[in-house]
Amino acid sequence: NNLSAYVSVMKLEVLVFFQQWKEAVDLVQKAGNVQLFLSSTFVVVRYTFLEALAYLKAAQSSSGWKKRQMKKCAHKAMQLIRGWAKNGNVNVVHYLHILDAELAVLQGKNKKAKKSFNAAIATSRRHGFLQDSALAHELASAYFKAQGDDYWRNYHIECSRACYQEWGCVGKVEQLFISESGTTKVEVTDDKADEVTILSDGKRSAGTSALISSRDLLLEGYRT
Repeated sequence: NNLSAYVSVMKLEVLVFFQQWKEAVDLVQKAGNVQLFLSSTFVVVRYTFLEALAYLKAAQSSSGWKKRQMKKCAHKAMQLIRGWAKNGNVNVVHYLHILDAELAVLQGKNKKAKKSFNAAIATSRRHGFLQDSALAHELASAYFKAQGDDYWRNYHIECSRACYQEWGCVGKVEQLFISESGTTKVEVTDDKADEVTILSDGKRSAGTSALISSRDLLLEGYRT
């Protein structure tokens, strides 16, 4: 139904926001074709982007049949977005750059990955999607970390923090600072789909915990 579909969108937004890729793809697979129940065109587009990204990240951490299946699902969603871009929707161009970058990572095409990450960052910023510029920087940082390139890894994570700070998402900025020390655990509770708790060493504390409403996150993200 409509309510369940919108809850799935909000939960997926938060899971991607905190880079919980396994949980994100599990949600997508369990939710099914929620686009049929979404009345807002923008929300349909956003969900399709998040769905494709979740499948690409799942493919990167898989092998064999599962890797091929995840890649196939991502390709299907990407084709929809390419169609929207071809029909003149400029607001999805940065989505395609992000997805092309992650697809290049999956395929081991390093030059293509770097070029697409740079295009994603520039395009999302130019079109006013600050939160997606932050996401692109964060994904680029993870890519360079895997490549063993500490300079560009640190550069992109600092840029990501700056973008999130400018966007006004203090909880995410804090989570990025903590995650650099390798002690962060992010928990998304099923019974409260609109809350995410950041935990340090698995313990709640006033200094390292933050509650973020995914409802507010969506409204902020969709404002543009």
